[in-house]
Amino acid sequence: MGKDSLYITLGAKIRAFRKARNITLAQMAKALNKSISTISKYETGEIAVDIELLIDLCRYLDIDIHSLLPDTRTSGRNLPAERYMNHFVKRLYVYWFKGVENKIHISAIENDNSTFCSTFYFDVRDIKNIYDSDYVYTGSLSYSDTSIDYVFHNAVPPYDMLTLSIPTVSKEQEYRISLLTSITFYYQRVAIKCLTSRTPVTNMDFLAKKLQISPEEVKTLKSTNFFTV
Repeated sequence: MGKDSLYITLGAKIRAFRKARNITLAQMAKALNKSISTISKYETGEIAVDIELLIDLCRYLDIDIHSLLPDTRTSGRNLPAERYMNHFVKRLYVYWFKGVENKIHISAIENDNSTFCSTFYFDVRDIKNIYDSDYVYTGSLSYSDTSIDYVFHNAVPPYDMLTLSIPTVSKEQEYRISLLTSITFYYQRVAIKCLTSRTPVTNMDFLAKKLQISPEEVKTLKSTNFFTV
């Protein structure tokens, strides 16, 4: 990653966390004793963020510094992690279908596989800029022989928790059908059928077909009382 790209990505992440916490540029500028234009230039990558300011930013946003910086380790991973390195990925794209809107929603996950920490950019507006999202969750991931499992928390109201389970064993190679658990606006628990992929999926017809709950899945649900994907 080049220096310019580093600061552009860093600034985009800062903006994502600021917006997710409903903090204005003016509020951040006042808290950090900077001008609004300076904060804006940090977010666009026009001005480099020094380490002292980065620490102050993280404290103000109440996030760990690893949420903003790229993985720097190239070796020395612990032995148990070696078993699952084939499943390591820096970014995943997550898709699900909301029937009441007849719409496919898109999110993205960034992983730091040296610390097993992850950031979930929930409901992104543009797949080319995943940091422009409605919500930002931080959390952790774990690997096993059968699945990759995430637990995410929202640092702002409604302080909810998301879990995502992705099978590692599947006949499909390009994507995985996964299960996301969350809450509704009425604080009801909900399980959502998802498709996760290492690369963006642009075929909306394909996604709709894969994401809508099938008659077979409904039949299994009725007969077993288990939602199986």
